[in-house]
Amino acid sequence: MANEVTTGMGRTGKWFGFQHYDIQPDIVVLGKGLGNGYPVNAVALCREIAEPFENSGLRYAQSHQNDPLGCAVAQEVINILREESWIVRGEEIGKYFLKGLQSLAKKHPIVKDVRGCGMLLGLELQPHESFSVEVLYHTLLEQGFLVGYYPAGNILPMDPSLTIERESIDQFLKVLDFGSTQVRAGVFPSLPDE
Repeated sequence: MANEVTTGMGRTGKWFGFQHYDIQPDIVVLGKGLGNGYPVNAVALCREIAEPFENSGLRYAQSHQNDPLGCAVAQEVINILREESWIVRGEEIGKYFLKGLQSLAKKHPIVKDVRGCGMLLGLELQPHESFSVEVLYHTLLEQGFLVGYYPAGNILPMDPSLTIERESIDQFLKVLDFGSTQVRAGVFPSLPDE
């Protein structure tokens, strides 16, 4: 079974995250990106799994099951992703973003690791007594960039929209550049010189 609620619908540069590996799941769970903001989810089953359920008489019911509007939205999202090549674009933009993050990592020893696949990226910082991903999160927020952060791992995860422009990524990377004048001038006065 593959849970593709977060990684599906092009987030990793392919339709589904499992496509990066040599596996073929029997069950795939979809959500979030499937509705592009409209609340819809789906469970796709291979024939060998689906037929016994159908023949068993088992019935599942919930309030939005087989919702025609949700189905129409999901179908249109799939059509647009395919026809407008958003997944291919997401893979290309993701590589551009990852390359920019890797450049920052080479420049600043406080960056422990950079990783990513498509538009799911992460920046891990070295532990530091006066600098953390929480501080970085607030600085980015003040500059108009909304990201998450995981304090326990000192990780700043990034998962921008497939529609993000390179100019926005460049602006983000400029703010994220720990050596920038703005950062040295007072946002992080205790960050050690590198």
